[in-house]
Amino acid sequence: MGFNSGKEQVIVRVVGEGGSITLWGRQELNGDWNFALGRDESGLADFLDDEDEVLLVSRPRNWVQSFEEGLALLDRYPWKRLSPRWVHEDFRRRVLREVKRDGLAASRIERWVEVCGGQ
Repeated sequence: MGFNSGKEQVIVRVVGEGGSITLWGRQELNGDWNFALGRDESGLADFLDDEDEVLLVSRPRNWVQSFEEGLALLDRYPWKRLSPRWVHEDFRRRVLREVKRDGLAASRIERWVEVCGGQ
């Protein structure tokens, strides 16, 4: 199956002091989604040698075929406790349900609710 223009879309983006973590998605022509993780830790550049800076940004690769597998990629990091910046409108309810399941403080959940458009 081919991908819909191969266009990668941000599904979830969270930020912390050192950079951001992004769950990317791309939709196949049949409507199915695939997901991969990308990181941008360029905020840590001042602490590394110039030759190590290439390690700070990772493009999405190792695509998985389900949203649950995509969440598992995110779960390698404390993503729910970081500051949400963007959630793709087609996934807002599912992301918010996942965030609420974790027993986070009300103030953290409220930030997710705001980013998810009050879902």
